[in-house]
Amino acid sequence: MIRTLLLMVALSSFAHTTLANQTNAKNEPEIKPVTNSKNKTKSKNKRVSKSDIEAQKIGEMVQRLQIAIKSPYAEESLNTISLYGTDNRYYSMIRGWLFQELVGVESQLHASKSVAQSEKFQHHSNFLKQAIRMVDLE
Repeated sequence: MIRTLLLMVALSSFAHTTLANQTNAKNEPEIKPVTNSKNKTKSKNKRVSKSDIEAQKIGEMVQRLQIAIKSPYAEESLNTISLYGTDNRYYSMIRGWLFQELVGVESQLHASKSVAQSEKFQHHSNFLKQAIRMVDLE
């Protein structure tokens, strides 16, 4: 959990500086907003800066990636990782995240004693390796 929070903080500062230095890309993946009752604004007249919008898009991307990485059995997980991981602006950040997750999962795999847990960790490890290969080859 702490590692995820630190990663999110690092990603947001990385994204802020990266986005400030780049113009809009033609192949930019569309990031649809994640909405729930907590993140709706009360005032419709509130002006939001461009950097706030970009920061929100980055945060939504990070949330989608986090869900995809933690859900190796979901059909759209690899598609989500591929969508964002093949974007040059985010490639190194996402590949590093996948690698760190892989290190953690393989550590758990080697430490697990039950067959059921080992199979679960092995499947997750294979999923992360596949995601890394997919991002690297695109």
